[in-house]
Amino acid sequence: MRRALPFLITAAVVIVLLLVADRVAVSMAERQVEQKLSEKSVMGISLKDPQVSIEGFPFLTQVIAKDFHRINVRSQDLVFPQGSLSSVELRLDRVRSRDYGFDHIEVGSYSVDAAVSYAEIAKLFGQH
Repeated sequence: MRRALPFLITAAVVIVLLLVADRVAVSMAERQVEQKLSEKSVMGISLKDPQVSIEGFPFLTQVIAKDFHRINVRSQDLVFPQGSLSSVELRLDRVRSRDYGFDHIEVGSYSVDAAVSYAEIAKLFGQH
């Protein structure tokens, strides 16, 4: 038992370090995606203060494979040329990235939930 103790302690420390590295990596990736989403505008559409959560464990294996189980994006304000949405939630499933920077992604499926304020509806239909 005494001979196995150093090995068990070392294995436990390595496992804990891998778990911490995994959680730190997912947090950094979420911040990177949030920053890219807030900086970019596609066809005049932009997200204000997006919040991103990347699901799935372990995260580091998803990064290596560039294949992510689910990415959730939430924003309290989606601005586009005709108006804005009060809030929007995107759920992206089976996301594949061509690179490690999330610049080019392919989404297997997605769903969108959005809320429109009454003032925006009135604005869209010309009733100010």
